[in-house]
Amino acid sequence: MPFQLAKAFSPAYTVLKPEEDADFVQVRGASWDSSAYVCISNEPGRNFKVGFVQVLYESELIATYERHTLSREYKVPVLDSDPGMYPWYESRVDDTPEVTGTNGDVSVTAKISDRPSSGLRWYFQGDATDPLLNVKWRKKFKTWLVVRDQDRVPLPRSFEAVLAQFNYSIEASFNVFLDNAVGRRCVVATGAEKPNKPELVSPPTPIHSCIWVDRVANSSYTQVIKNRSIVKAAAAPQGPVRTGVNVGDLAKRFQR
Repeated sequence: MPFQLAKAFSPAYTVLKPEEDADFVQVRGASWDSSAYVCISNEPGRNFKVGFVQVLYESELIATYERHTLSREYKVPVLDSDPGMYPWYESRVDDTPEVTGTNGDVSVTAKISDRPSSGLRWYFQGDATDPLLNVKWRKKFKTWLVVRDQDRVPLPRSFEAVLAQFNYSIEASFNVFLDNAVGRRCVVATGAEKPNKPELVSPPTPIHSCIWVDRVANSSYTQVIKNRSIVKAAAAPQGPVRTGVNVGDLAKRFQR
């Protein structure tokens, strides 16, 4: 084979907590990185590049404030990269190496590292009467390790080889208590945080054609802001309050 993985790889994965400072909360679900060793049997006159291609397939962020909701929406799937870099996730040659006109076997290392995040203010547009109450955050990515000939013009919608694929998703939901000190304001309910370790996919699935469009996740989301109308009762609940109620006995009574 002209291209093959020289050794198996598995992404390293770390669960993260929201990062807090005096003005903002930075929502981070997880970070990951991976290195892949690729062997190329090259030939003179050809310019190969080895690296990772990543697509954002699902995304949701909903921030609930006292009087507003804010959501960030993408037209997914969309290339997860920076403008002008398609289709590569990493632009540095150290991470997305090139092999030019070399005979024989050449081994190179491709790398990827990611820490998806979203920043939010504690107060909507700085209004102290409109505090942040709750955040729901979810993202799903698909990532491929590929090889392509850089000298093809125009850019083809295909690759010389797709060597590997892994998918991953992250999800978090937490309440916010601004009376707490910075660093202890975000409280994640037990079971509400759902990080999923990357899943290796074999054989790789087809790569979406969105990678050839210079529209990327880092600059393509829109913000949707809606008013919230909350009606609070003017009077407290009326008693007396029954205590010592056995729920099981009540359920049996209604089943008769």
